[in-house]
Amino acid sequence: ATLNVDVVDPTAGVGSFLVERQVGAAWALEAGPFSFGAAGELGPGSASGGVGVLLVADGSHRFRVVALDTAGNQATALAEIDRQSLDANISVKLSMLALRFDEALCIEILQKLIRTAELHDSFVRIDMEDSSVTQKTLNIYRQLRKETERVGTVVQAYLRSTEEDVRALMEEGETYLRLCKGIYVEPEEIAYKGFTEVQDAFLRNLEQMFRGGIRKVGIATHDQRLVEGSIDLIQRLEIPREQYEFQMLLGVTESLRGELVSKGHPLRVYVPFGEEWYAYSSRRLRENPQIAGHVMRNMLPF
Repeated sequence: ATLNVDVVDPTAGVGSFLVERQVGAAWALEAGPFSFGAAGELGPGSASGGVGVLLVADGSHRFRVVALDTAGNQATALAEIDRQSLDANISVKLSMLALRFDEALCIEILQKLIRTAELHDSFVRIDMEDSSVTQKTLNIYRQLRKETERVGTVVQAYLRSTEEDVRALMEEGETYLRLCKGIYVEPEEIAYKGFTEVQDAFLRNLEQMFRGGIRKVGIATHDQRLVEGSIDLIQRLEIPREQYEFQMLLGVTESLRGELVSKGHPLRVYVPFGEEWYAYSSRRLRENPQIAGHVMRNMLPF
């Protein structure tokens, strides 16, 4: 299988974390600094199949100067991706681009990034955060997708509003979404709390997207039941490969990833990097402690 690279919000050129490379049919983990040179070692790939890599910068709230610096780094990343002929795009959290204190600036930065992505034949994914900015994020996506197809966003299955949000988005035009369970702590009146409730909502949302003719969906889960349920939907509804891809975190459920790739499903790997990689990774573990268990299991040689 080929490897694709999906670069997410690179606020710095180097971070220390695990770099994963395919060696024949096996997978090797290396600890050490990561740069775009290392991204190149993951190989130019094709969206036609295999595993992709998602490089994710850390951080959350930033001031104006840092937001602009972040955007500059992202534009540089797009140029470097193009130079290395990597099949890649960037994904950004809007809080890193000034959303919480200057929405107009945030939109201006996004517009510039999207224009740069168009220049380099790439794509910008607007990541999702907690419910305090859900509708703001979706509305910004609505505004920007009127100008270009080079933008997508994320929805969270555990939010009770997601089904209606997806319906409205798809009625309004072609839609590019990533679907995940959701990890932020939210009150019960706006979020499902039961484990199976969230699973059921995820599969309902995915079926809704497929039946509604979504342009493309990233199926972001490590949950065995959800992976199997997604494959069942893909097969029953005869969904073409160009309309979906699985997305998973680096170092988590590697055997499941291998199974998906061996069966011909497109897949991307989510990789944190940047100067604040440790803080980012620690925050993700606090938000979803189950990740730690997955990582430890995958580190064992048996």
